[in-house]
Amino acid sequence: MRRDRRALLLALAAVLPLLGMGRGRIEESRHNLSVTGPGEVHSDSEDRVCVFCHIAHTDEEAPAPLWSAGQGAELAYEPYASSTLATRPGQPDGSSRLCLSCHDGTIAAPTDRYRPVPGSLRGAGASRSLGRAAPAPSLEVSTGPLDGTHPVSIPYDQALRRNTDRHVRTRLRAQVAAPDRRPLLDDRREVQCTSCHDPHADPAALGEDVPPFWRGDSFQEVCAACHDAPLRARDHADTAELPRGCGSCHVGHGVKGQPLLPAGEEEACYRCHGPDREVQARREEGVLGPRAEPVRMDDLFDRPYRHPVDETWGEHDPTEDPLSWGAGQRRHVECVDCHEIHGEPVSGAPKGWVPPAIRARVGENGEPEYELCYRCHSSNANLPFGQRDKAQDFNPANASYHPIEAPAKAADVPSLMTPWVHGDLMTCSDCHGPDGDDPREGPHGSRNPWILKGFYVVTDGTTESQRVYEACYDCHSRSSILGDESFPYHSLHVLEGRVSCYGCHDAHGSADYPGLIRFDLDPRYGLVEAATVKGWYRGDNPGYDPERGTCTLSCHGVEHVDAGGRR
Repeated sequence: MRRDRRALLLALAAVLPLLGMGRGRIEESRHNLSVTGPGEVHSDSEDRVCVFCHIAHTDEEAPAPLWSAGQGAELAYEPYASSTLATRPGQPDGSSRLCLSCHDGTIAAPTDRYRPVPGSLRGAGASRSLGRAAPAPSLEVSTGPLDGTHPVSIPYDQALRRNTDRHVRTRLRAQVAAPDRRPLLDDRREVQCTSCHDPHADPAALGEDVPPFWRGDSFQEVCAACHDAPLRARDHADTAELPRGCGSCHVGHGVKGQPLLPAGEEEACYRCHGPDREVQARREEGVLGPRAEPVRMDDLFDRPYRHPVDETWGEHDPTEDPLSWGAGQRRHVECVDCHEIHGEPVSGAPKGWVPPAIRARVGENGEPEYELCYRCHSSNANLPFGQRDKAQDFNPANASYHPIEAPAKAADVPSLMTPWVHGDLMTCSDCHGPDGDDPREGPHGSRNPWILKGFYVVTDGTTESQRVYEACYDCHSRSSILGDESFPYHSLHVLEGRVSCYGCHDAHGSADYPGLIRFDLDPRYGLVEAATVKGWYRGDNPGYDPERGTCTLSCHGVEHVDAGGRR
């Protein structure tokens, strides 16, 4: 037995220096806990390097590879979990369990369980974990810090099953290809800490821009050994802008409930798309290349009307379907509900997003923008009070609608302004987006209600102005509307009666009437009396003129009986 152990030890002594050659030897790394160690934590007297982890001679059976410190605390670790992960990781085993004897965030650095190590360890964090960028000041002893960590002790072959899941953003390779040509999986084909880290060689100690004890020459190299994640986003795929590739966003040891991110939900996006100080920090870290100019987005969500990404945390699930939410289920939204970070299906854009200038129904490689909006704003059982099914409003079978899904039915819209022409298609983002002259696109946040780009007063009794109906006048000529070119009583209603556009028109569509006519029945805004509205009559009237319609209703106490006008 002793002869076998001696042979193994000699073999290790011959191989280990070669493994670390040119990549930062263990003597130069933080794993050198001897008195000569360069790290913040080291011994006050022990000058041997290997003795802190390995033992050469013992009468007991030490765990391979001659492990001197046991296998870590007997804790019930909480492993990483995700709805897109087919295999649920169990408790860590193998080499990961050995790593956790120091790096589980709950115990001191190791003591030799087989014979005493002379002296003691000194330095900040010596009594806590050595495993994170900074020692964790407090962690629950009952659960180890693995809930935000890349899954370990997981059978790779079982994990391959998740490749069939339509929600998975990356695929696993059928055959792994370790960058340093040594086995990436252990003898049971399990992923372990040593799949990504080499405990004996630390290129980061030599100044390489990689994580500590990294097995590759770049962030991307190790990730790509298992993950086939082609980026199709224009900016996220550009290594001149994001030199670290996957490592620009993902970290092996992230926060709980996130897909290996250093911060939670929108805060992870704000690391690059946030204040100048955050962007500068990413440049100094090497995350952002010199060409990168990320658009700031966090301030849009500080505006009074916004998609409320900051109001919920931990409720998003990549497999969820908002259309199946129950009536009592709390609504929530996160950046990834609209944006495919990896660039699918539309390159570098929100899911299905079509730039307004294209005026096309279907975007590049993806679905039209309205399909994305319908996921939360159509037939959901938990629509907010006063909200209607937008898919019904824009239905091309309706009598009239704004041309989101199909060109408008009206033969003539005299108020339409350049560059719009009859037959054009538009997107939801043509009306919804940042207010003022803000060039940023998308319905993130606005100072105007309903995240509108233009101001829009929906209450009656307001004196008309360009500003009051800015949202309408952005596409429809104010002079044409008030000049009664499309309806002979526009000026009478808008100027003299001070009736809001909202009083007669629905900006999305009308199932029954042309001209987006759907008389406002909401007592919060207008004074149309629901009990007396008979609507806008069409061809069912004797002697009906197809160019005219009639309305019968009580508005502001005035009775309209078969009042006529051009459509």
